[in-house]
Amino acid sequence: AEFKQLSSESIARVCGRISEHEHVIAETEDDKRVLSLMKQVNLVSATVPGSSYSKVVMRNQIRGMMLKLGLPSFYVTINPADTHNPLVQFLAGKDIDIDKLTEDDIASYPERSILVARNPFVAAKFFNLYMNAFFRVILGYDKSRECYTEEGGELGHVKGYFGCVEAQGRGSLHCHMFIWLEGGLNPNQIRDKIMSGDMDFGAKLIDYLDDCISSCVPPLPDEGGKESHRVHSSCIRGPSLELPEDVRCLACRADLHFLVKDCQIHKHSATCYKYCKRGEKQECRFDLDPDKVVPASFFNVENGDLCLRCLDGMVNNFNDTIIQAMRCNMDIKFIGSGEAAKAILYYITNYITKSELKTHVA
Repeated sequence: AEFKQLSSESIARVCGRISEHEHVIAETEDDKRVLSLMKQVNLVSATVPGSSYSKVVMRNQIRGMMLKLGLPSFYVTINPADTHNPLVQFLAGKDIDIDKLTEDDIASYPERSILVARNPFVAAKFFNLYMNAFFRVILGYDKSRECYTEEGGELGHVKGYFGCVEAQGRGSLHCHMFIWLEGGLNPNQIRDKIMSGDMDFGAKLIDYLDDCISSCVPPLPDEGGKESHRVHSSCIRGPSLELPEDVRCLACRADLHFLVKDCQIHKHSATCYKYCKRGEKQECRFDLDPDKVVPASFFNVENGDLCLRCLDGMVNNFNDTIIQAMRCNMDIKFIGSGEAAKAILYYITNYITKSELKTHVA
């Protein structure tokens, strides 16, 4: 009943003060009613996916995990290839044998795209199945017990993660996530070790990260096949486990080459520069540029900052095992040391909890 007494002018006045980032203190009875109404609306919308307040709740959950587990070690993005992966066709009822799939059995790209567009439930089911397999097998994390498996995963023993699912403009799902590792040090601890002269620790950390993160297209073996006349690498499974060891090793190297070439090479487009103002230098918002090459990883001994190698400025970071298992576009970043790490954490927290697409786009 008290809300019936509110006028549109009172609501507009309080909303205007909030939009200007002003701390609003109720000065009148109307102000108290407006603030009470907004509080109740926020409580309701907190459970509505995609709402503004649900983003606030998500950000608070991330902060809570940071208080409990410390700062995360990695930021990973997985973008399952629903328009390419044959599992989508299988889930949609297509009569195909994924284990014995040949290039002749693969539908054309328009046919696969139409299948996904007409079967959003199948695409969502595929995404859920794939991501659950990623957490269980690749990361070695048991969601039912909320702890890592005894053998661990590709990155080590994962003690926690926080993932945020997003939909692209065409509706395909992808996941941004923080990953916490058992024994992982926070940026200040890493910096202190380097500043104290513990170069043995620094060398071991760099070896680990160089093994986890790749940044260039691996060379194609001489016997690995031709560059042309082939389907997208995400459309087929990797080399068979039944192949002889030497043959399979060669096939895996060729498979990795084609996967990275198909999934990880960045091409600049208008969306890269959509936040650049007129008259300013055009810089890719994904921080990808042919000139951004770092031949080797190193620590700056003066401030303890870590600079990871980048052998190709136009290739998104990837992990060899993850990309060969997931067969899709991905990204992986180590949340390293120093003030830059804190800035990355702030940016990433805002990014993975950002608002949904504008109405006219979505």
